[in-house]
Amino acid sequence: MVNFQPDFWSVFSWKKQDTKVHRVVWENKNGLIPDGLFVLHSCDNPECCNLDHLRLGTHADNMRDRNIRNRTARGSRIGRAKLIEKDVFEILDRLAKGESCTSIARQYAVNPKAINNIKLGKTWKHVIEIWTANILLAA
Repeated sequence: MVNFQPDFWSVFSWKKQDTKVHRVVWENKNGLIPDGLFVLHSCDNPECCNLDHLRLGTHADNMRDRNIRNRTARGSRIGRAKLIEKDVFEILDRLAKGESCTSIARQYAVNPKAINNIKLGKTWKHVIEIWTANILLAA
C-alpha cells in the first residue's frame, strides 16, 4: 500500500518495512543499493520514480546538490526568522560603525545574541559574504 507522508516522500510497505518508492523502483531495475549510497533525484521531486531522474550517490553528493540548487532554507526563508536580509545588511553597517549588539537588538526586537552571531559570522553567512564583497569593491 502506497501512502504520502507529510514530507512528500511516497512510501509503501515492502518486505515488512516502510520503503520509499523511488528506492524500490531503482532496485527493481538495477539491483540492490550498495551500503553507503542513496538514490538521488536529478529533478528535485521527491515523488518522482522516473529512472531517468534517479542516480546513486553519497550523502555528500546529496548535500552538494542541495547547496548548488539552493534547496536549503536559510535567512528569511526559515519560517521562524525574525529578520530579513535587508535588516542584516543594515545591522552589519551599524556593527561596522561600532554600535553595540544590545542597542541594535532592541531596535529589531531580537536577542542581543542573535546580533552577536551575525557579528561573529555564525549566522546569515550568505548576506555577510555579499556585504563583505560590496565593502571590498567600494574600497
